[in-house]
Formats: sequence, C-alpha cells, structure tokens
Amino acid sequence: MNDFYYEDDNLDFNLINKDYKEKILPGIEKVHSNVYENFNIITKLSKTEENRRQLQNENWFHGAITRETSESLLKIPGDFLVRESNSLPGQIVLSCYNGSYIHVTLTDSDGNLRSAKGRFKDVKDLIEYYYFNKFVISELVEYSFYLLHPIISL
Repeated sequence: MNDFYYEDDNLDFNLINKDYKEKILPGIEKVHSNVYENFNIITKLSKTEENRRQLQNENWFHGAITRETSESLLKIPGDFLVRESNSLPGQIVLSCYNGSYIHVTLTDSDGNLRSAKGRFKDVKDLIEYYYFNKFVISELVEYSFYLLHPIISL
C-alpha cells in the first residue's frame, strides 16, 4: 500500500485547509504567544539582573534597603546613594539629601533607564556623569540637587 497521495487520489484541499485553520493554526499561535511572553519575562529579568550585577560593584550601591534606612544614612546636603526599591523590586532608586530627602526612581519595572531623555546608557553612566561633573540634576525631578558625597555601602 502506498502512503503517498497523488493528484488523482481526489484529496479535498478545502477540507485540509479548514482543519489547518481550525485545529493546527490556533495551536501554533498559542505556542508562539507563550514563547513571546516567556521571552519578555526572561528579557525583563535579564535587564533587572544586569542592572543589579553592574551596580553591585559600585560602592554607592546599597542593594535592597528601605527608604527609611537610606534617609538615616543621608546627613548633609549632597549626600547620595543608589538602592533597589523595597516596594517595587527590581527598580533602582537614587536617594539624595538636599535639605530634604529626594528619592528618584531611575529604572522602570522592566529595568530600563527611565530618566534624562535617553542620554545615558545605564544607571552607572548617569550617576558618574552628575557626580564627576558636579552638574545640578534638575531634569529628573522638580528639585535641583547635586551628587556630591557618595554614601559608601558596607
């Protein structure tokens, strides 16, 4: 017996096409959708992990500490540190003191830098730019402040 079909086997291609559209295609679309969603989750985790790994080498990065803990470390105008948000895990926050406390979220929930109009490639680049050049930071929030004294993580 021959397992192959030939033109003269009278196959109904409309029926095959209907089966493909009704049974096979939705399964393929579901797999594609799941792969896309998983890729987005992996990418999001990768970016957040990439930020965390990069910042762990910086002495001004304190990891996941609370806002209250960061404020207890900031004493004089120009003091600053960078931390991971406790309330929004994965988001990176710049905490500063300039007569009052300022907490600026630098990354979005996907781990992407969300400030300074795309001029910086990452959090480290942004912090170093303002710290070494002693420029006032005003485009991030309505306040103006300087990054003068990094608070060293122990």
